[in-house]
Amino acid sequence: DFLSRIGTDGVKSTLNFPQAWTGESSGIFNSTNPSTDDISGVTKFAKYSASGTFDVLGSGPVQPGYEFKAAGAFGHKYRQPLSPQEFPRRLETMRTELDSAREFLNDDSTETTRLLELIANSNYAMVDWHIDVKSGYRWNPDDWWLNQQIGNVPGADIKVPWEISRAHDLVSLAIFSNLDKSTGSAATLSLRLLDWIVANPARKGVNWRSTMEVAIRATNWIWALAISEVAIPTSPSLLWIVARSLEQHANFIEQYPDAGGPGASNHYIADMAGLAHIAAALPSHQNAPKWAETAAEGLAEQAELAIQDDGFSYEGSTGYHRFVTELMTHGTLATLRFPGSWPAAQLLNQPQHWQRICKMFEAAENLQKPN
Repeated sequence: DFLSRIGTDGVKSTLNFPQAWTGESSGIFNSTNPSTDDISGVTKFAKYSASGTFDVLGSGPVQPGYEFKAAGAFGHKYRQPLSPQEFPRRLETMRTELDSAREFLNDDSTETTRLLELIANSNYAMVDWHIDVKSGYRWNPDDWWLNQQIGNVPGADIKVPWEISRAHDLVSLAIFSNLDKSTGSAATLSLRLLDWIVANPARKGVNWRSTMEVAIRATNWIWALAISEVAIPTSPSLLWIVARSLEQHANFIEQYPDAGGPGASNHYIADMAGLAHIAAALPSHQNAPKWAETAAEGLAEQAELAIQDDGFSYEGSTGYHRFVTELMTHGTLATLRFPGSWPAAQLLNQPQHWQRICKMFEAAENLQKPN
């Protein structure tokens, strides 16, 4: 079915999207690697990610694996043990998915063989994607996304599993793979993506509860794969599975966007930035021009409505202003990757649009303290 929507001629571009994203770059740091101090944060969180460790929203370093026990939050501690078969069953599904894609694509790459060997040897740190690592509360991964409750369980914070599933750590892992190609960072990145896709079927579970989370996750996936590809080739079968999931992400964003128009929040801007990234990454998809148009028009609208004349975001929050500046900038840059034949290709590449973004940076700079 996916093949019918990208066309036989689109298979190559679909499997090539990470390489196309970064072009002919031979390294993300050019000829000189940054100093250890400059990338200490990237190194820290890349090593955390490689071991299945997360440090989110004040949790401290935790490993949400099979025997994980949360410390508790706000006087509440939950113990909802995973089934002993959960991780073995998921590993087997990961193998099946990868094998199926390999057979479909006639993929004989060493990268795919390597991933299958790692799965067979259980040489991968599994992640419990549905747990609040602070309180220990776990949302049911089989429940429909709209049935996932927010704020009704004392001490449980739905933003904790959301934060882990945003995949910020995978970008750090990808950057680190360009510094040390011998660490297996690229393979861990691929397995983490496969793990997430298997554990979070489309429109089920806590990690589909918010459209903004769907959009941010898709954006980070695309960047992580693009950055990692500069250092080490990615399994074609893994890319095929990720591309299918990105289609599901785009369909979700298109169907359930947060409210736009006057008074729209940063959520809607994130939705549009994510949709722009997916359209640019999968240009051969039959719906990509429509996704691109929706995203570009949404970003153009919010550039007029959400950015005041002084360059500050109308929400009036310093933190959210910086967040919206980043979303608007990356979303706009993604639209510049659209094929020139698309109506949306040049919609945002206008002087007045860039001037508004420049004002946002100026406002952020003026708000900074000397330290």
